[in-house]
Amino acid sequence: MDALNQWSKRYKSYGDYSVTTLLNSPRQVHLQKRYGAQVVREPEQQVAAFIGTGVHSMFEESLRLQAILDPKYEIERTVFDKIQNRLITGKFDILYDNKHLYDIKTCKVWKKVFDPDLVEWHQQLNMYAWMLRNRGLDIKSINVIAIYMDWQQQRAFRDDSYPNAPIIEYELKLWQDDYTEKYINGRIKLMVESETLTDEQLPFCTAEEMWQRASETTFAVMPKKEATRASKVFTTMEEAKEYARGKFASVPEAFIEVRRPERTRCEHWCDGKDWCSQYKDYSVNKERILKEIVPI
Repeated sequence: MDALNQWSKRYKSYGDYSVTTLLNSPRQVHLQKRYGAQVVREPEQQVAAFIGTGVHSMFEESLRLQAILDPKYEIERTVFDKIQNRLITGKFDILYDNKHLYDIKTCKVWKKVFDPDLVEWHQQLNMYAWMLRNRGLDIKSINVIAIYMDWQQQRAFRDDSYPNAPIIEYELKLWQDDYTEKYINGRIKLMVESETLTDEQLPFCTAEEMWQRASETTFAVMPKKEATRASKVFTTMEEAKEYARGKFASVPEAFIEVRRPERTRCEHWCDGKDWCSQYKDYSVNKERILKEIVPI
């Protein structure tokens, strides 16, 4: 574990904010900046990142060999821009013919399930493209090579929303320059405005930023308080009430249990959670927050 702890802290951050940092919430970013040196990451984080980096490195090594044969390949490039008096940095994996931008992503399948429109990847690569256009390059396409580390062939056969292969190349939609510039300036403004706030004053993270999707909330019809299993589970309150009033109309102790998804990023992937008042309140009241009882 000591070796993993040292490995997980090997990167040094340059500039005020990176492109990937700008995608996160101000609360997460500033708590990590303030307390990052004290962070001890969970084994789940360390091992996943260790394996992902290894796979990523092997792809890059092969691409560097390809770049010898085809000089149109540029592997790993870092760009810098001074915006709102802050130094913004970005580092992407591949630039081909000075026109086609690629980034290699090692991830789990839940990334595609949670974000089917690949919103975060669109945001990140469009910012890279904008920074390159500022250097006179005419970027024609932005692309992600996604490597799904936990892909299962059988699930791909059964589920249409599941990736159909362990490695998929996605061509993303390029934004207009003025739209991208407005987006970048908006994200930087959020970060700058939060720099002088105390830990408690930092704006709360949204459900989306905490990876808590409202669409995953379910409504379980419970026949009694002591029941260990629901009679039936629904995706809407209306359906649950209709079923409960028909089946348990004469059962006064029956109720509907609202089950909300946990805050996945807070629980497993936020380095600032130990200093976060929002997370502490959530932890103390977790049972109440995640499960609400509603009379029939």
